[in-house]
Amino acid sequence: MELDIFSDTICPWCLIGKRRLERALAERPQPGLKIRWRAFQLNPDMPAGGMDRTLYLETKFGGPENARSVYDRIREAGASENIDFNFDGISHTPNTVDLAPPDPLRRAP
Repeated sequence: MELDIFSDTICPWCLIGKRRLERALAERPQPGLKIRWRAFQLNPDMPAGGMDRTLYLETKFGGPENARSVYDRIREAGASENIDFNFDGISHTPNTVDLAPPDPLRRAP
């Protein structure tokens, strides 16, 4: 069996999903399972140099209060997987297109 996983390196839900998949496979091993990680760009309109985190939150979520509500849910889900997210420590949101490994399925812009 082959499993293609599309993930962005900065996506917190992707990390949570990875941990959940690891736990599921530990509980029910799948001999012969081939996992292929594929690049996914969570924010395709992100400028090449990324952007200030405050501006990112305003643009994506309509401001810090809406972002806090979203990230509170992510923190809670992360905690259930032993992930301690520190979103307040992020001052810059990068463009992840160059952070992902080459993906033969990804089309050039």
